[in-house]
Order: sequence, then C-alpha cells, then structure tokens
Amino acid sequence: MKKDKLKNIFNKKIIVFYAVIFIIALISGAFFGLILNDKDSLLVLDHFKEFYSIVKNGNINYVMTLLNTFILNSTYILIIWILSYFIIGIPIVLLIYFFKVFVIGFTISSFVINFKIKGILYSFLYLFPHTIINITIITLISMVSIIISLKLLNTIIKKKKINLFTIIKKHFLLLIIMLLLIFITSAYETFLVPKVFNLII
Repeated sequence: MKKDKLKNIFNKKIIVFYAVIFIIALISGAFFGLILNDKDSLLVLDHFKEFYSIVKNGNINYVMTLLNTFILNSTYILIIWILSYFIIGIPIVLLIYFFKVFVIGFTISSFVINFKIKGILYSFLYLFPHTIINITIITLISMVSIIISLKLLNTIIKKKKINLFTIIKKHFLLLIIMLLLIFITSAYETFLVPKVFNLII
C-alpha cells in the first residue's frame, strides 16, 4: 500500500510535468534578468550592496531577520497547503511554484550580469543550500497538493466517499515536517549566509 501511494505522488507524469515547469521558469527568470535595462539591473546591484554593507558592519538584527525570513518562506507553504482542498487551487499552486523557480533564475542571471564570473560564486553562496532545499520542499508539497485536489475532484465526479479526516491528518503531519525544515533553512540563511559572504567577499 505504501509503495502504491508513493507511486501516485512520484509517478513519471508528475515528475516530468514539474521538470518542464522548472526548466521553463528557470530559463524565463534568467532571460528576464538579461533583458532588464541598466537602471533595473543597478537596482539588483544596489540591493546586494546594501545587504553586503549590513553584513560587513555587523548591523544585522538576527532575531527579526530570522522571524521575517521564516514567515516569508513558510507563507508559500501554508498557502499551497490550504489550496490543496480547493479544486481552483491547482493553477494557483502551479503559479506559485513557477514564480519561486523564476526568482531563482532571475537571481542567478542578475549576479552574473553584475559581477561577471564572480557572480556565479556569489549566486551559489546566496542560494545554496537553503534556497535549493526550500524549492525542493515547495515542489514536494505542491505535488501532494495537486494530487489531493485531483482526488477530491474525482470523488465529486464519481460521487465516492473518502476518509477526509485521514487525508487531512497525514497532510497536516507533512505540513509540520515541511515547516520545521523551512525553519532550519531560514536559520541557515539568517546566521550563516552573512558570515560566509563576510569571509569570501
């Protein structure tokens, strides 16, 4: 039974579908960064310089930064989790996923444009491993979200009864695990990323 459930979540169609969205979103984000005019490109550079200046001067309020980072990252997870129980939520979930990957592509291209070869290193430090883990979490929970939405739709169409309480219970457990992981990545982003940049730059 457990293997069958895993196959439902990680079947080839869903993996290929998400892989296609990921590639399109990543390329779109990178391309968007390339076509920005000089003023828009400088805004990205100014944002990074401000971040670097705060890191260098040690003016970071770690508690507030951690709280804000966690709230921002967990908001996407909570929205996707809630949308699982609304059929109309499927396109919204996919849009959120596309947007998150788009931002990664845009960030990488912006670093490369502004810092050339060093931009590759900076973007790696800025995104790895926390952002990669976060996007993996969003990928997994959005997959589950779509499967639940489709299952509910199928139930309505075929007028079948399902144990919604069991689904919600397991889904809630998944949410708690994901939020714990998000808290860990938020802590890494808050406490370690600034120190790494301080050492490298």
